[in-house]
Amino acid sequence: MWKNTFRLAALGLIMGFVSVAAFSQERTPKVQSKYVISAKAGGVNQIVGDVSIQLAGGQSRTLLKNDNVGVGDRVTTGTNGKVEILLNPGSYVRIGGDSEFEFISTDLENMSLKLHKGAAIFEVFASNDFLVTVAGPHSKFVVVDSGVFRLDVSEEESTFSVRKGRARFGDINGELLKGGRESFGGDGQFKVAKFDRDETDSLDDWSKARSKELAKMVASLDNRTMQSSLLNSYRGGRWNMYNSFGVWVYDPFRAGYCFLPFGYGWSSPYGYGYGRYIGWYNLPPVIYYPPSGGGTQPTQPTVPVRNETRTRGHRVGGGEPSSPPFSQMQRQEGKTVFQEDRGAFSFPRGRQADSGPIFAPSSPPPSSDGGGKQSSGGTLVGKPQ
Repeated sequence: MWKNTFRLAALGLIMGFVSVAAFSQERTPKVQSKYVISAKAGGVNQIVGDVSIQLAGGQSRTLLKNDNVGVGDRVTTGTNGKVEILLNPGSYVRIGGDSEFEFISTDLENMSLKLHKGAAIFEVFASNDFLVTVAGPHSKFVVVDSGVFRLDVSEEESTFSVRKGRARFGDINGELLKGGRESFGGDGQFKVAKFDRDETDSLDDWSKARSKELAKMVASLDNRTMQSSLLNSYRGGRWNMYNSFGVWVYDPFRAGYCFLPFGYGWSSPYGYGYGRYIGWYNLPPVIYYPPSGGGTQPTQPTVPVRNETRTRGHRVGGGEPSSPPFSQMQRQEGKTVFQEDRGAFSFPRGRQADSGPIFAPSSPPPSSDGGGKQSSGGTLVGKPQ
């Protein structure tokens, strides 16, 4: 009897070891491909309290983290509800309580959103080629420079505040609003005045805390895993260096997206340093010299060098040749965001180019303390407000 018991116990131990080994082998490829790379807008990145969605088709349900909000879907928050939704890579809308919001367009080059009521904060990367339009029932504003913006909507009036950055009232040719100024009114009558940027509420505080948390998240991304994830997603056509300022990276361990910029030495619109950029991951030249016209031979993109521009390739979607969007963003509120002031470029991490320069400045990747400072090389990108 005891022999049978011993045999069964031994068999159980052997099966246990086999199961553990098999489990470990199954986990390895999952860890190696854990990051999901995207350049799309509409992902729900964080939810606090009661938040619901009415789909464009008419169905209503509770909104869940990692859902996707499409054009025509209306998001509604309860009294204590908050939600963070992805815009173009690096940009977020954070909606406060008792609010209603929807996308009019999720085109990365011309994104448009509408706040029907309540309050929303927009942390945005923008440029002349990548505009973000923010509308309320009474007015519309076009974000033309990166920064932090807030829209408050009531039945009687709307107030659009520029905490950092620049926007225009009505359309791209409208009145310019700079940091520290707000436009308020209703029924077609609006005034522009200064406001106190030190006066904040719980939505402001939450938005700033989220920006800091997400910037720190970038520095924790695993190098080897990121390299393979970036390569696989690039080959799958999910992103390129002309259709955004960087990419969204989904980390299932933290169940959320963070922003990996293409540009060297970047910080968030709030001023928190990312600590990583695409040059950190030793990607092959085809990433920087994409194929032209569907062929297999890479061509060089437009590269700004000192005070002149050399045209080398075509922008995604056709049109005139253009430099990548991140290299166009020179200044934000008088502070350098990304400035190619060395006049020399090389492949990231010591790679050498045979056919000319690319986008990343020739220096080692910066390290960041999460507070907008750089400890080696690069350009100081400003401090959090």
